[in-house]
Amino acid sequence: MKVVRQGRWQYNIQDFGPNIVHTERTSYTVHLSLMTVITLAVSGFVAAFIDATVGGGGLISLPALLFVGLPPSLALGTNKLAGTMSAVTSFTSYLTSGKVSIRLVGPLFPLGVFASAVAPSSFIIFRPHFFAHLYW
Repeated sequence: MKVVRQGRWQYNIQDFGPNIVHTERTSYTVHLSLMTVITLAVSGFVAAFIDATVGGGGLISLPALLFVGLPPSLALGTNKLAGTMSAVTSFTSYLTSGKVSIRLVGPLFPLGVFASAVAPSSFIIFRPHFFAHLYW
């Protein structure tokens, strides 16, 4: 087993023969200074305010998370969780105020759940080069 350190990550790499390598990420530590916490808190409040009023708060929170040193996958996951919780609270607020037509939303809800499960799975099923032209 070979241990490789890359930034804050430590990888345990096992070679099982030709073209078969198992990589395991074992640890990640974040050292938060007071300035980092203040930066994240202020950008979080600004992003939440913008997201609640006009949408698109992730355009502020994601760069802030990347700025403080989080890896892109962790920053995207954190941003997606915040966006999901914002959408859930907005939906429940609209639902309780009576502004949502259950008759219209009812049939569309299962379709949305299906699409949200299929879209991330496509990144696992297809090869990475299949999506490469989308980023350029």
